[in-house]
Parts: sequence; structure tokens; C-alpha cells
Amino acid sequence: MKARYFFAISFVALIAAVGCLIYYQRTANAKATQVEQLDVAASPEAVTATAELKRYVESHMGVSAAVQLRGSQQRAEAVANASASQPGSEVYAQAQAACAKSGDSIAQSKCVTAYIGSHSAPAANPQPVAMPDPAQFSQSFHGSNWTMDGTGIALLISVLAAGWGLFTLARRGSRSKHQHPDQVYRGPRSHQL
Repeated sequence: MKARYFFAISFVALIAAVGCLIYYQRTANAKATQVEQLDVAASPEAVTATAELKRYVESHMGVSAAVQLRGSQQRAEAVANASASQPGSEVYAQAQAACAKSGDSIAQSKCVTAYIGSHSAPAANPQPVAMPDPAQFSQSFHGSNWTMDGTGIALLISVLAAGWGLFTLARRGSRSKHQHPDQVYRGPRSHQL
């Protein structure tokens, strides 16, 4: 078989590998979007979908996906804010209600400041609110360098076909170097009479 056929097979297999890689990456991106939507909706299926995404990405060559669990992060921040119930927030709401008829915004802000200063008591031991770390709500998954999925098989075929084509060219080249001088082609023979 001629070397150019092996190179053609190698090229077609390489195109197939790229096509498989693009398909697998798009599927992983769709699954990541689904996980994020389930998390925002606070669905219990989000955990299962995350595990499925991780398995999918790890079983496909060259695929990666990142998920930001914004719903979980917002719920954790709400819990942290609720646990740090600040007594001053009630005084502020009362000050706004008492100063609502003060007219313009500058007079209203002065009224609110005076009201809070006269009606609030300093906390005995104020503690800052401990907000959750955003990094714990971000997950990233990466596929392995080599798997026997469509991309891996197509790349393997491409490399083997290209290698066999090079071997065929090298073998043909070495055969032509070792030919006997009488066997060398010298053009069309002219018949002399």
C-alpha cells in the first residue's frame, strides 16, 4: 500500500479526534450548566448531577469543566448574616420610620444619625460576621491525558497510520539505494535499427 494512503488515513483520524473532543467538551459544558441551575434551584439532584459531571469529565480525554455553585454560596451567606443578628439593625429601622417626614435627604440622614446615636446601646463584644469562603463553592474537573474514548482511539489510529506511512517511505527509499545499477530506470529506450 502506498504511503500517501496511510497519510490520508492519519489526517481523517486526526479530524475525527478533534470532532470528538469538541463534542465531549460541549457535553461537559452543558452538564456543568445543568449543575449550576440545579444548585440555584436548591434541588437535591445537584449533588448527583455534580458526581455525574465529575465521572463524565474524568472518563474523556482533554475535557474540563468548572462549576460555580452560586445558589449554595448565597444560602451560606444568608445563614451567616442571620446568625450575626445585629441589634443595631432594629434601631436603624426605627430611625428611618421616625425620620421619614423630615423632608429632603440631607435632613433625613442627619435625623437618622441623631436617632441612632441617642437610642442605640453599644454591643458588649461586637464580632465580625464570618462569611463563607467563595473558593469552597467553586469546583473544577479535568479529564485525564489519555483515555480510550473516541478522541483517544482516533488519535491512536492517526499516529499509527502516520508512523506506518513514514515506515513505508523509509523502506521504499532504502530499497532504491540498494538497487543494482542495471536495474535503474534510464528513460524510454530508443530502438535503433
